[in-house]
Amino acid sequence: MVERTTTELIALGENADVKITSYHCRLFFELERQRVENQTKIFTALRESVSGRPFTFSKWARIVTARHMNIPLSTVGSVGGVGGRFNYGKDINKTQFQPFNALYIAETHDVALCEKYGFTSELSSEFSNQQLGLGPSSHNYIRIKGEVHSVIDIRKAKSLRKFVNIIKHFVMMRRPLNLQQLLA
Repeated sequence: MVERTTTELIALGENADVKITSYHCRLFFELERQRVENQTKIFTALRESVSGRPFTFSKWARIVTARHMNIPLSTVGSVGGVGGRFNYGKDINKTQFQPFNALYIAETHDVALCEKYGFTSELSSEFSNQQLGLGPSSHNYIRIKGEVHSVIDIRKAKSLRKFVNIIKHFVMMRRPLNLQQLLA
């Protein structure tokens, strides 16, 4: 397949990319300012939402690289780079965000693979992702059980009510931006 383009179309695409990036940066930083201003209230609301009952789990999954197989519950990898989905890593601005470790576990093997590598074990062809070289060559699958004592059950609206009562007053942007208008 051959694609055709022009210098004008390339410039148009580059211009749209700059505008979209600007839009997302403004959106993030406006919300971030409000999160920082309300940080104490947010932390208090979330702490007050912690359930009194622990969450017990068994036969859950964790994927650990071979070099960490002797310390399968280590959280060291979670603070590498910018961190994971739920924690800050060492490459985030340390004056504003303190890195903290997170233990990533999952209910199933496939979810654990997604957490670790961003793909599942499902076959996209007759070969597995590992056979195609789409993942690290060596890791361990570990089944774990345990109990977590500070849990917020986000399936229950009551658990998030105090948090929502804070963030519902956040204003997305002082100057309204319309992405469609940006690209016009």
